Amino acid sequence: LHTAEGDISWAEIIFVIPSFGEDKTVVYTIESVINAWYAAIVIDDGCNQVDLDAALSQYIHTQQVVLITHPMNLWQWAALQTGAERVIRYSPDTKYIVHFDADGQHNVSDISQFLDAFAADPNLDIVLWSRTLWSTPGMETHRMLHKKLQVLFMKMFVWLQLTDTNNGYRMIKTSSLQHLKITSNRMAHASQLENLIAEHKLNYQEVPVTIAYTDYSKNKGQKLTNMFSILKELFYKWWFYK
Repeated sequence: LHTAEGDISWAEIIFVIPSFGEDKTVVYTIESVINAWYAAIVIDDGCNQVDLDAALSQYIHTQQVVLITHPMNLWQWAALQTGAERVIRYSPDTKYIVHFDADGQHNVSDISQFLDAFAADPNLDIVLWSRTLWSTPGMETHRMLHKKLQVLFMKMFVWLQLTDTNNGYRMIKTSSLQHLKITSNRMAHASQLENLIAEHKLNYQEVPVTIAYTDYSKNKGQKLTNMFSILKELFYKWWFYK
């Protein structure tokens, strides 16, 4: 790993932002986090974005950003795990980490919903997004079908009562990270994380968020057919590694 160090141990909340080929949006996304007075760990997941290193240098020097570069693409699950381990090792006073996409879909102002949930219930371990609790303009019919099928799967096989699933925007108490080690490849990692919530009986809550669907983010999103690959991997891990 190559790391451009910034000392962000001062931060109570650290955003973990994986980036793979997000040249069009990643700098804007990171700046939205920094401008809201949060710190960020950015993982360049094997894309070797030289321009990203240069663009973030000012924030690294002002102790707001840590940039970690994977030597090869290890997929989003590994990037999120790298960020979590960096927080555990170097930021012992950080209370929460936030998983945040680099493609511009997530709105940093929605973090107030997550903070309100933790303030109302100190026993919460994790707060997850939900696109169902509020209406989500721009969500296509096939994405809605995909989401409903995943929710049904979670209720039937994982016994996790969610209104949305494959939650990419989430806030986790750092003391709970030990129970949420992600190992599933590709996009199955989000479903594995939800399975770990049920397995370790972690306290969770959903909050409404606003998702900005653009042509760019839609093209990078999951296809309905991916769900069957995700289910296959989850069943394999559940059966052989339980």
